[in-house]
Amino acid sequence: MHSIEQVEKAVAPLKGMLTVEEYSKVLEDHDWYFSYSDDHRAWKRGHDQSTFINKLAAQDPALKEVLQQFLRARNMLADNE
Repeated sequence: MHSIEQVEKAVAPLKGMLTVEEYSKVLEDHDWYFSYSDDHRAWKRGHDQSTFINKLAAQDPALKEVLQQFLRARNMLADNE
């Protein structure tokens, strides 16, 4: 499993380099149901991608808004969040 430090180190160079369109593509391609997988490799890949997605959103307000809109549109986020 990757540590938070490893993920932060990997994400840091991408800060400000990922466009909204590229981030949206990452969101579209992500397996949002990875936590239901019986295969640990699939779960780990999904978990790592989820961590990556959230770290990017935490670093960039525009990407955070894209993530929130994406999740709301799919009923995966409460309206008040």
